[in-house]
Parts: sequence; structure tokens; C-alpha cells
Amino acid sequence: VFVDSGGSADWALAVRSIDVDQPAVVQFPRNEGFGMGRTLTHGDLMHMVGAARARLPIQPNDERLAVLRLSDITERIWGLYLSLETRCISNYPEGPDTVIENLQELQPTILGVDAAVWDHLQTLAAARAKSAVAMQRLVYGWALRAARLGGPKGRLADLFVLRAVRREFGLNRLRLAYVGGASVG
Repeated sequence: VFVDSGGSADWALAVRSIDVDQPAVVQFPRNEGFGMGRTLTHGDLMHMVGAARARLPIQPNDERLAVLRLSDITERIWGLYLSLETRCISNYPEGPDTVIENLQELQPTILGVDAAVWDHLQTLAAARAKSAVAMQRLVYGWALRAARLGGPKGRLADLFVLRAVRREFGLNRLRLAYVGGASVG
């Protein structure tokens, strides 16, 4: 179905013309190979998108950096389909080696990545902390401990230290992050 530049009425008509029982996606679980796929209908997808929309505070002007593969069901539902539903702006890395650079440049409000990217960010933060001068390491360590405990000290740590760390990694505006595939350690 094609939508003209006027758009919304044609889009609504196109969406209404889809039968909820029609196949929409064949999803293959990780490491299970072909033949083990599950067919999701348009009704299944709309149910998942509706459930995600009810739980996730995605807004039309959010900027999303999509790092997960589109074959990942988390990216498919929470990323692509939910972004289309909410009119969130989706951005894609220039390549696998530029994710950190793209993250710093974009400063997204929503980030969908796999556990390897979170692990890489943690390793990078630890390496930078290790190479800092003694006083910076001391303050950074205090800020991490204070943030874990919360309360007034946690807010001070965030205000004076951790906000700058998040900005350096491109996470300062982040409101929502999700992980696809394996869980984060």
C-alpha cells in the first residue's frame, strides 16, 4: 500500500485493511536454526506493540539509537514497530565499529543494544577510570558507591560526577534503555 504526501488517512485505511490473522513475521529463536521459526500474525504484533506502549514511555520526539539487529524480536517490537507507532525518531549506527562514536554524537533518549555493547561501555569506563589521576579515581569511586546507595549523596554524586561521565559516553539524555538477546551481567 502506498501513502501519498497527505498521508494519515491513507495510512489509517491501509492499517484497517490488514487482517489480524495474516502472517506478519517469521521469528527464528537465537541458535535454533531454520525450521524452528514461529509465525507471528499482525494481531500478535499489535498486541505486543500495545503492551510495550503501555509500559514504555516513548514519545514522538524521542531520539533512538538502534544497535540491535532487526532480526532480534526485541528490536523488531520495541524498536521498529513501537517507533513507527509512537513516531519516535530512529537512528542507526554508521557501522559496528562506530557505535560508541554515534552514541556520543547523537546523545539519544532511547537506546536498544545487546549485552556486548553494555559490556564494552563498562570496560571503556573502567579503563578510563584506571588511567585517570588518583584524585579523579577517588571521586569516581565515591560517586559510584553513593549512587548505588541513593539519597542526598547519590543525587550529589550524579550532579557533580556521574552526569559528566554519562555525557562523555553519550548517555546523558537517556531515559529508556533496553537489552536484546543475552542478559547483562
